[in-house]
Amino acid sequence: MNIIDTQVLYKKESYRIVGAAMEVHKVLGCGFSEAVSELVDGCYAQVYNYLKASGLRLGILINFGLPSLEVKRIPCVTKWMSEL
Repeated sequence: MNIIDTQVLYKKESYRIVGAAMEVHKVLGCGFSEAVSELVDGCYAQVYNYLKASGLRLGILINFGLPSLEVKRIPCVTKWMSEL
């Protein structure tokens, strides 16, 4: 196991953001229904590109369009590995 497997970027901050998203989802319910699989793939790539361009290390993609909230943590691995 290496350092990438054992560290979670912005663990406390991510927990608070996801918790807030869960509260919003609980109160307002799911949003617009769209082609979720296509949307998620496209958004994932877009968030990752933003991370690389901005130099930020972590993005959180949240899908409110499902009955159960879907959350993806997107670490910018190339940036993170260069700092090791």
